[in-house]
Amino acid sequence: MIKRLGVYALPEGTDGDEFWRYHTREHAKQAKQAFGDYLKRYTINRVRRVIAGEGDWFGMVETWWDSQADIDRGFANLNATMLPNGLSISDDFGSRVAGYTSFEVDEFVALDKLAGEAVKRMTFYQLVDGIDGDDFFHYHTQKHAADVLNASQTDYARKKYVINKIRRVIKGDERVFGFIETWWSSHADMKRDLDELGSATLPDGTSLVNEFFEQVENVVVYEVEEFIAKV
Repeated sequence: MIKRLGVYALPEGTDGDEFWRYHTREHAKQAKQAFGDYLKRYTINRVRRVIAGEGDWFGMVETWWDSQADIDRGFANLNATMLPNGLSISDDFGSRVAGYTSFEVDEFVALDKLAGEAVKRMTFYQLVDGIDGDDFFHYHTQKHAADVLNASQTDYARKKYVINKIRRVIKGDERVFGFIETWWSSHADMKRDLDELGSATLPDGTSLVNEFFEQVENVVVYEVEEFIAKV
């Protein structure tokens, strides 16, 4: 399956609550109809707060597809479907946002025990100069993810944990190597789990958290509200 990510800001003066209603109710419905069965999953995320770093994104859109051919056919329909205002579905959305960037990503699901409402965080980052991207993604998915899960064997640990690597930039100019998605049952669980991870060490005495963050930079952590438009 192919996963795409779109990130965007809002023009100055835009009412965030009104735009969120448009995005999740009007645009999501229009997009699902245009994409049809080509689209397999569709999630919309709204930034609730920036936890760390400097970020100005309002939202992130995630879509999943079976093939590149399905993506091409789906977006051809999106671009060709005209609304009463004279704009296509894609142009209508584009006229309401700023700085839209679209990525194709590799997704690695390290854990999925999610059930019910949850607190979701999305952490975006670049790599420190000199770090090999393929080596880092192997480390992140095969070593660091296992170390994190082994250090979090508690009831309040994360419920879902997804690691993403940017494969290519489709549109826009944002610089991102990868992003992490994590879910907890509550804010209290998130805090306790992260506090526990912050004090965890590896067998050689290295800090589990520091081992990761020494290899990345320009980290921005968002807490987001997730709307699942299509499963």
